[in-house]
Amino acid sequence: FAVRSHDGPMLRGLVDLYDGKKHLALCLVTGSREIAGETIYDVKRIRPFAQEAAQALERSAARPVVLITDAISEFQ
Repeated sequence: FAVRSHDGPMLRGLVDLYDGKKHLALCLVTGSREIAGETIYDVKRIRPFAQEAAQALERSAARPVVLITDAISEFQ
């Protein structure tokens, strides 16, 4: 990725990438250089930032609504 030279310092290592206030990704920057008024960053790895918290279990469309034992106890 690249930014205008006056907006971006020379970086190396783990870098959080933002677009304004929006967190886009965590990047492993292996080097940076300035060419024609832009700071260009060499990236080895990019991990997109999850906008929602991770869930412990996968949500299924066919998940149960009520347990049978609960439904039976209501009719007794």
